[in-house]
Amino acid sequence: MDRIVDVNVVQLVQSLNLAHIKFRGELCEEDTYYYALFFILFTIVGCKAKDDINVIHKNSQNNDSTEQSETKPNDSSNEQREIKWYEISSDGLDEEKLIENIDEATLEDIAALLQELTDEIEAKQREDPEFAMSAGWFTYTLESDKYKKVINMGNKAAKPLYLIIYKSPNQGLFEYICAMALNEITNCNNNDWKTSKEFLNIFNEYILEHQ
Repeated sequence: MDRIVDVNVVQLVQSLNLAHIKFRGELCEEDTYYYALFFILFTIVGCKAKDDINVIHKNSQNNDSTEQSETKPNDSSNEQREIKWYEISSDGLDEEKLIENIDEATLEDIAALLQELTDEIEAKQREDPEFAMSAGWFTYTLESDKYKKVINMGNKAAKPLYLIIYKSPNQGLFEYICAMALNEITNCNNNDWKTSKEFLNIFNEYILEHQ
């Protein structure tokens, strides 16, 4: 299948790269975040070209915008209980269906916010050895406005977070923070994991048990 790259998506990723260079001074070789984000967005556009469909979440977001604006993202409300993970089954993940249900703008916002947070933490760890040797990064994350913005997105952030973890070739701090956010937003509330991939396996089991 020939994939058609939307110019807007390319421009979006280019803008992200420029912002990253400005923030960090230069791109490190181990920084694969933007390449992973480009791959995710490229895949989304390719699936759209193949299936000629709209993003399902955009439609549901427009229909439920009033209700969502009146609902707190991390309580036990109907809005939280209504999220469905049809993409996850005992046979595994339907990746194409997951991509269809993700809003590109939300994906980009989440990735940018949590990458900036990761950069902040890494900078503090380099500057403050005590911070690096303690669990200060964990408290810093929970108290960060960037992390809170992602949490406050509620359910619409859940599937983008899942896709980021699933597609990322790494299991570093950025992916760990994404897993923290997904754990909190979905009320999975399982802390028996050490890496983002371990969490994803636990999360899959949680979904199969409760859906």
